[in-house]
Amino acid sequence: MPPNERKRNTEICRLFADGARKVDLAKQFGLSAARVAQILAVEERRAKRSAGEHPFDALSVRAANCLRAKGLNTTDEVRAFVAAGALPDLDGVGKLVEREIIAWLAK
Repeated sequence: MPPNERKRNTEICRLFADGARKVDLAKQFGLSAARVAQILAVEERRAKRSAGEHPFDALSVRAANCLRAKGLNTTDEVRAFVAAGALPDLDGVGKLVEREIIAWLAK
């Protein structure tokens, strides 16, 4: 993301937190209200991830949902699941998500 976009998004979040309406922010920044809502949602997710509320927050939504659907809720459970070689059998997990999960465990 370009630095000027990051700065704009930070400003949108700050103004929204101060009570500005999405529609007013959209007019101010020359965006649609839907785009402002999207920016706010992305920035909220980014803030939650950096706060480390859940270990899966560092994963993509698809990867986290696949793990949760299998009943895996902790890093240790996922590590044991991968060690057992069961990751390729997980519904919805392709090569990309598989590599993402393995890289996440390596951190």
